Amino acid sequence: MGYSQAAEEKIFAFRLADEEKREALPRLARYFLVRDSAHVSHIAGTLAASEMSSVKGAHVDATWSLVRRAGLDTLELLQVPASTVHALMADLDAAISSITKKVTPQARTSSRIFSVCARTAIFASTTAPGSSMTTSW
Repeated sequence: MGYSQAAEEKIFAFRLADEEKREALPRLARYFLVRDSAHVSHIAGTLAASEMSSVKGAHVDATWSLVRRAGLDTLELLQVPASTVHALMADLDAAISSITKKVTPQARTSSRIFSVCARTAIFASTTAPGSSMTTSW
């Protein structure tokens, strides 16, 4: 499985922004979000594999939507101040969208891919060997 240039650029931009901006968070919150960039890469790869294609920018966009939501929920549970959370997410959104603006054809398909991404990620996490979660569908 390979990565398109747009996917590589988006993941790289996200990793740089994530490492830099995460430092503004309280220590415990940093620990919860330390693997976000790895999650983006892995979930985008899972989505691409389900389509039997290489990872494209649209896969990264759809994946970021899912990882972003998880991050927001985690930071809310950890009671991180809303202003800090909004600043972090704005910076990470900007990192991804700066690359998206260069590659608009792939950006158009990301909304259609998101629902497949969410289902794929949920299925993968609930059916992994040793997973304590069970599916109810």
